[in-house]
Amino acid sequence: MVLNLFEQFSDAVRIDSFWISVPTAELITLMISILSKFEAGIHHYFFETHSWQLVGVSLIWIVLFGGKLLMLEIVDFVFGDHVSSGHLLEVILLVVAMMAAGQLMQSIYDRLGVVDRSTESAATSAAGHS
Repeated sequence: MVLNLFEQFSDAVRIDSFWISVPTAELITLMISILSKFEAGIHHYFFETHSWQLVGVSLIWIVLFGGKLLMLEIVDFVFGDHVSSGHLLEVILLVVAMMAAGQLMQSIYDRLGVVDRSTESAATSAAGHS
């Protein structure tokens, strides 16, 4: 949904069809997940294991911006002329928006709570036998 909104309202982002936008969004989401784990590993190694904070900060910045450039190239390689994800600024804004949307959805899911159906059905059947 976020990717399609960017395609609709940004002149720099172009996707040939909705059907191409779905795997594009999945690929971008997968790359965000991989880069986030990589950044967490860098943070753990340089901030918690060693006290090389300057090196850690530098590497995280390189991964943050280099990762976005890598995302541009991977999307271009996989989808070719069917997808144009814009320039670095659009990719950064797209990634931030997708991460914010993911956090919002997770927050909504957490607020709804998880209902354990096995406990609920056991309570219902116990009440029926009384």
